[in-house]
Amino acid sequence: MKTIDDSFSMPQGTANAGAKGVTFTGTYDSAYDIQTPVSALAGNYSGASAVINGSSPMTLTVHADGSISGSAGTSPNVCDFSGTIAPRATGKAIYNLTVKYQGGACSMGTSTVSGYGIADTTGGGATTLYAVGLLPDRSDGFLGVATKTSGPAQ
Repeated sequence: MKTIDDSFSMPQGTANAGAKGVTFTGTYDSAYDIQTPVSALAGNYSGASAVINGSSPMTLTVHADGSISGSAGTSPNVCDFSGTIAPRATGKAIYNLTVKYQGGACSMGTSTVSGYGIADTTGGGATTLYAVGLLPDRSDGFLGVATKTSGPAQ
């Protein structure tokens, strides 16, 4: 795997997965070069999350110290979780995440998932968090997208 740690122009091309190909066009977003402090991400977020067996609404609170808490699902099938968001040493707009599921309705039980997050602070003032993570054995994982609804959280 090659790590790119400098600005570059995104080429056009085709990404192939097995027999299927997806054509893409991309451009480099210089916002990636600016890491928002975790304390500035603090607040309440609303969005959606997905795991291997489905998707659901999600709420998330990011605290100024980098701790997170939230829930996914609808009553009575609500999955509570907690974890952390921390800046990566690169200084880029990407964060390390850990999510610890609290059991109950959580499809991953009480597992801890590690992953990455991106904060988009350029969308007209509302911060949007994008997150992805996998179980260590890669048997399941999560995707999440949530937009800040209020903040900061205490």
